[in-house]
Amino acid sequence: MNIEEYAQSLRSKEWQDKREAILKRDDNTCQKCGRRGFSYRSFKISGYSELDELMKECSVDGQSISTFLKSVEWKDKTYIPMKDFETKYVKGKRWIVSFKDDSNERPFSFAADDYPIHPSYIKYEKQDLKVWHNHFNGNYGVRFYAFKLFGYYGHSNYVLLSKDNGDISIYINGIFFCFKQSKLGIFRYIAFDFATLHVHHKLYIENREPWQYKDENLITLCSDCHAEIHKTETTPLLSETGHVIYSDLPICDRCDGRGELPQYKYYMNGICFKCHGTGVLLLTDNKQ
Repeated sequence: MNIEEYAQSLRSKEWQDKREAILKRDDNTCQKCGRRGFSYRSFKISGYSELDELMKECSVDGQSISTFLKSVEWKDKTYIPMKDFETKYVKGKRWIVSFKDDSNERPFSFAADDYPIHPSYIKYEKQDLKVWHNHFNGNYGVRFYAFKLFGYYGHSNYVLLSKDNGDISIYINGIFFCFKQSKLGIFRYIAFDFATLHVHHKLYIENREPWQYKDENLITLCSDCHAEIHKTETTPLLSETGHVIYSDLPICDRCDGRGELPQYKYYMNGICFKCHGTGVLLLTDNKQ
């Protein structure tokens, strides 16, 4: 199997299912540094309790995420029509809903199963909210908004992570919550910062599809640790009978073993097209 065929395999349903199983097994956590993260921009959650588990590194004004969100008091009773309402259908049978509000220059966005014809909301907001993040060991100021939505958006609950500014949007049971980075916050390591997760193959076997490996040969790593492990540990290529073809596959010289190029995060999550996200160069086409 050459690199182009392997790239096609990485887009298959079989690999996506295997990948999700490994991420779930490893609790969406890098097994080297312990950072939590998610591999896709939006994902489903069951409700408040799962949100606490997924964001257990964070507390808001000294409370758990769910306790804080449930404490929102809706003083206004009048629903406001959404401005510049837009929807975009994305992979995974979900919609990204976007709209503008006079209180913020950037649009608000969240994920949902569906959307109504005449969307409107009741709003709550709080400025300079104090969020504690264990990974970065500090308090960060963010702006918080909550919108009680009028209309049908489907039965599923979602988290949506911004691809460029670090905002995190949560949709649960008809309510949309949004944490936006404060102008006083730090630029990259914002209050809610999740690692980009990869499923790393500890070894490769000639002519084997990426999902045809034992679970013990697959591990969840963040992009930083993925690059580091390719520099500090060997990644062998074996024959179908178990003989060593290459004792250590070379690191991709385009992404330096990361499997992604952060400057191209806006397109296909920044995947490196030279190694197709593996971090190494598979040399099955040109054995020496």
